[in-house]
Amino acid sequence: MNNVSFNYLYVTVWQINYWTFSVGILIGAIAMTNEVDFKILGDWNMQKEQLLLEYSQLTNADLEFREGGESELLYKMSSRLHLDNNVVIKIIQNNFFKLFDVPEY
Repeated sequence: MNNVSFNYLYVTVWQINYWTFSVGILIGAIAMTNEVDFKILGDWNMQKEQLLLEYSQLTNADLEFREGGESELLYKMSSRLHLDNNVVIKIIQNNFFKLFDVPEY
């Protein structure tokens, strides 16, 4: 009887770990699809200066950007600002719209 309880407990823990892992992968995949579509538009140096003025906790190193390095930039900014990547994307987009006087879509 004791052995049966142990096996049941083991299967239950395995199922919980499996579902937790699966949900984690699903959430990660959803987050990645949002980040993959994100691209830096316009003159990044102008945008960087404006972001440095608005967010004093950001540094030049946090805002270093090279072509195709959007995910690295998002990681640095979200870590420094303690915000979700989607919020950081919105900050960058709003900064672009405001700086270049582009109507938001």
